[in-house]
Amino acid sequence: MNHYDQYGNKIRVVNVLGNENQFTYDILGRLIIIKDALGRTTNNTYDDRDRIIKITYPNNSYEKYIYSPVGKRLAIERYDANEATPEDIRYFVYDALRCNNVYEFSTSTGIINRYIYINPGNELVAKISTLSANLLSLSYYHSDALGSVSMVTDGNGNGNVNNTYNYEPFGNILSSTGKGDAYKFIGTIYGVENDGMSGLYHMNNRYYDASTGRFISRDIVRGFVNDPLSLNRYVYCKNNPINFIDPEGLWSFTTDIGITILGNTYSVSFEGDTVSRQTTIDFSHSYDFTTLIGGGVGYSVNKSEVGNIARIGLGIHKYASVEIGFYSEGFSGVSATIGYAFGIPGVTVGLTEREEEKNKNCEGGKKE
Repeated sequence: MNHYDQYGNKIRVVNVLGNENQFTYDILGRLIIIKDALGRTTNNTYDDRDRIIKITYPNNSYEKYIYSPVGKRLAIERYDANEATPEDIRYFVYDALRCNNVYEFSTSTGIINRYIYINPGNELVAKISTLSANLLSLSYYHSDALGSVSMVTDGNGNGNVNNTYNYEPFGNILSSTGKGDAYKFIGTIYGVENDGMSGLYHMNNRYYDASTGRFISRDIVRGFVNDPLSLNRYVYCKNNPINFIDPEGLWSFTTDIGITILGNTYSVSFEGDTVSRQTTIDFSHSYDFTTLIGGGVGYSVNKSEVGNIARIGLGIHKYASVEIGFYSEGFSGVSATIGYAFGIPGVTVGLTEREEEKNKNCEGGKKE
């Protein structure tokens, strides 16, 4: 059973066994204290930009969060109680175009994880882990219709299932198998990552707490008067996580993401041709821009063909032509050519897709 305060904040959760978790918020509505059924407390500390900068756990160990000047998470430092030197630092490296997390390094394990995405859609499909100088490991991510990771399989030739997950609507894990992975709830969309010890989900611009079903800090987007549910700057997906997602922590949109794609084929090659996989996906999705802009919007996506990366190595090799017309006040029209793909040493990612022309116009939030 859930209990709420006068502002709609979840303050108590009592399960069928009578175990109770309690949640405390500051005057700005930020989650600052979590008390579990055993009375153990976890404390969150924020900076003046509403970013979480420290989490202190019941055993007095703590984590510090380091950000770039523009607010991107760069590192998480983990400390034992009363220790001045971190026992582990996790570093994060993002690509310059989509801001996806493409590299992650842990100082305590020495493991480097490299993440492979296909675009458009920013879909996470694979992970290459550098376990040692001469030992690499490949894993594939499998997602459900919402974009959450349902299964992680071994890509090293034996076909083993490493992890499986089942979720409640707001992201709490109902059941799981395996040793766990950083990418779970909404994990294949824009690389939403679970932080591990804290259990929080890093939704790029802020953190989400599945146990309360809300963000722990305010949205920098104030919302739109013609969309009242967007005015609550802590609410997750308008309290409708079945039909909406918010992987950027800015605004929610329908789970039908992006553009129409007639055929989309990707493959990942690892250590030459030791391991390879190829799959074809056919789907047709649409994007309701009125959720983001709050006014009338129209767009078209013209036919585009994208080649694939033929060689191993660093590089950018993808493009797509996109025209976007904004019909809200203050916008006249935008057209751009965007796109990319990448190769990294030891890995080749190939992508082939064809997009058909699609037009959609909205005025005053109504489709014509």
